[in-house]
Order: sequence, then structure tokens, then C-alpha cells
Amino acid sequence: MIEITQVNASLDEAGDENACLIVGKRVAKRVLRCKDSEIHRKSIDARKKRDVHFILSFRVELTSPHLEREAVDSVSERDRSLVRAIEDDEPSFPFPVSGAPKERPVVIGAGCAGLFAALTLAEAGLKPLLIERGDPAFRRSHAIDLFLKERILDPESNIQFGLGGAGTFSDGKLNTGTKNPVHRLILETFVEAGAPRDILWDAKPHIGSDILPKVVTAISQRIEQLGGVVRYRTKLVDIRTNASGAITGIDVQSSQDA
Repeated sequence: MIEITQVNASLDEAGDENACLIVGKRVAKRVLRCKDSEIHRKSIDARKKRDVHFILSFRVELTSPHLEREAVDSVSERDRSLVRAIEDDEPSFPFPVSGAPKERPVVIGAGCAGLFAALTLAEAGLKPLLIERGDPAFRRSHAIDLFLKERILDPESNIQFGLGGAGTFSDGKLNTGTKNPVHRLILETFVEAGAPRDILWDAKPHIGSDILPKVVTAISQRIEQLGGVVRYRTKLVDIRTNASGAITGIDVQSSQDA
């Protein structure tokens, strides 16, 4: 795969996805003499008030690695610093494993880490049990509204506890490190669950709190579709171990059926 970076585009030229792709195809055609490209990243350069513009990066895939090497080698000296060959080895969820154990792995807490841990286990065919002391996202929103309007706090389901964790009802910014190898997989998972597509290329992706409850709900439903179980209003109270320190079981407390 080939990456073309530092492509300047006016605000009119790159206002939406289709417009960005037109810019990318035009640049790829000029630099590499090819047609297909996809947006990788988009940011805004506002350092000069008289020249505010987008800075775009594109990824181009040709029909073979050999053609890609030839294309990169033939780039003109003027464009050499903008073009590089990259490995197309982006992480993906594991395929279902064979001979999975009968015991369910248990994930404690349905915040961002717990939700993706359970999803990864579910994609691997391990049918995890995900327990969360708070409520599902939409039921949780009612408890939050009650607190904000009448200052009545539900200690088990609030801004901190419940599906999606504290981030579900934050300002919705995604502060995942863009250099982390799993960054793209996380964003693609959010998009598949209903997040706006522009988080895939915006340099500072944002999902609003009006959308996040739907997104985390869709991820939890995916876990259940793959054979996992999500239990709400269920709190871990103890971890049982044997004499050697190995975990033998857990004790939970459920405040209601969910």
C-alpha cells in the first residue's frame, strides 16, 4: 500500500468525504499515475488566518506489491517526501478459535476497555460473560437526567457506572493514540456500530453523547449475537482463589434481573 501525505486542499475542495476523494484521486493520478485512493486522515491548518486549509493523507492500493514499488520508485523528486510505501497489516479481531474451553471468560465492567475485551473474546468464539454494575445506555440516560434535573443520585447507575463507562456521557472526544496499531480497528468498530464515518479520517475524531449510547448498545448486542452474555446491575464483590493463588471463581451481587 502507498501513502500520500501533506496534501493541501481548500475548505471548498475538501468539505465532505466525496470531495476529499476527488482531491485524492487527482493527486494520486498526478503523482503515481493511478486512480484508486481512500482517505486516511484529515486535519485543518489554521496557523495563517488568510490561508486556512485542510491537510489530507491518502492511501492507495495497486493490484500488486510489485506495481506499488515501481510507482513509488518513479515518483518525481518534487513529490518524493510526500510518498511512502507502507505495510498493509492493520490489526483485526481474531478468528474463532478451535477447541474453546467450556467455561466462559468473565469480563468485569462494560466501560471502553471491558467492552472491547468482551467483543474480542466474542469474535474469537469464547462466549464471554460481561458484567456491569450499572444499566444499559438508554436506561442509564434516564438516571443521569434525574440527577442533573433533580439531584437524585442512583449510586449504581450514573455518569460513572453503566454501559460504555464514563465516556458515554462525556463530550465524546476519542483520545485514542493515533500511533497505536489498533487505532484504526477501534474507529472502524465504532463506525460499524453507528458512529459517523468521518471519525475514520478526522485528525481529532468526535462522537457526540447523543450518538454514543446507540454505538455502545450496538457493540453489546454484537457480543450477545456471538454467544456472549451481558449482565447489568451485577457487581463483582469477591474473587475466589486456591492455595496457589489461581482464580477459582467469582462472587457477584445482582440488584435486579436484567
